[in-house]
Amino acid sequence: MEKRTPLRRHPDLIPYSRTHHKVLIAAQLLKVDVPNFRGLPETPFGKRAYLLVFLDDLLEPHMQLEEQDLFPSAKKYEELKELVASLEDDHHFFRKEIPLLFMLDDAPLVHKMDEIGRRLERHVRTEERQFFQQYQSLCLQP
Repeated sequence: MEKRTPLRRHPDLIPYSRTHHKVLIAAQLLKVDVPNFRGLPETPFGKRAYLLVFLDDLLEPHMQLEEQDLFPSAKKYEELKELVASLEDDHHFFRKEIPLLFMLDDAPLVHKMDEIGRRLERHVRTEERQFFQQYQSLCLQP
């Protein structure tokens, strides 16, 4: 079996990948089976407060950029339509579920943050490993 080497990231996508690194840190922070990060909140309520600021300051602007700059051109390609629809569903989920965390306490809060963290991680991995690879092959010149 031949090992596939990932394509070198197109310069236009590098800023998205850099933001994804920060998103992955937030995703890890929210998951229950991950050690605490130095300098980041350790309690569920501290993590919740961090996540709400994270949504406003980083995640929302990042999702808007993807939706305005990447997704429209990607939808022109049949092979990307389903993937983009799935990524847009994730964006909708994050926008809806993160603010609802303020209505939760204790175990339900921890469970929902874990769910969001796992979905954030899966979302970023899908964008990096599938969407960006296909997007740069189809939509961007090397």
